[in-house]
Amino acid sequence: MYNPSIRSLKEPDLLYLYIFGKSMFKQLSRLIIKEFQLEWRQKYALGGIVLYVAASMMLVFLSTYSLQPIMWITFFWLMMLFAAINALAKSFMQDSGERQLYFYQLVNPYMLLLSKIIYNFLLLLLMSVIGLLAFIILFNNPIVEYTIFVTVFFLGVLSFSILFTVMSSIATQSGGSSVIMPIISFPVIVPVFVLLLKLSKYAVTSTGTLNYAQDVLSVLAINVAILSVAFLLFPYIWRN
Repeated sequence: MYNPSIRSLKEPDLLYLYIFGKSMFKQLSRLIIKEFQLEWRQKYALGGIVLYVAASMMLVFLSTYSLQPIMWITFFWLMMLFAAINALAKSFMQDSGERQLYFYQLVNPYMLLLSKIIYNFLLLLLMSVIGLLAFIILFNNPIVEYTIFVTVFFLGVLSFSILFTVMSSIATQSGGSSVIMPIISFPVIVPVFVLLLKLSKYAVTSTGTLNYAQDVLSVLAINVAILSVAFLLFPYIWRN
């Protein structure tokens, strides 16, 4: 039976949700574009990260011309870990001071944090793909289980992006420098790194026991926990 009172109550709510969601998406997209523009203006920072990755690979190549599969995957994730630290430590450094005050008045803090995570994920994904291709060219391709490796690869990039973006915000807003970020990230990154290494070793050797679903869910659970705490605390940290 048609009831006009119910419709009058629901339509404004739906309209409000539509307008609110549209404005949040627009704000998020503009913040991501802003991150790309700032990165393009500071090409030296991105060039330094690429140079760091290239120098690390050359040192490994000169020290040993061939790598066993387990050493291959270990060196690869170590290189990605330190590249992520160098690339993402500055996530909130460039938004300090007057720019932070400007964003505080205009931007939703949740959208700001989410835009940083998305941008850092895209940046780290590009760096990781380049590093992976370079490793394959220099040290051959030991990957056996491609489905597992691709899953772990994207999961690792996502984990590093979330973890180091959140820790960068905490380190910056607490008045510390980028040196503090690796220190406060250490207790969380160790179990994630161990799980990624365990899954990746199976992808290049196909030997040993593997609790694939359990390990993937463990990494995802850590990411969800970090994101939950970040979205809960970030507005208060950013306000201070």
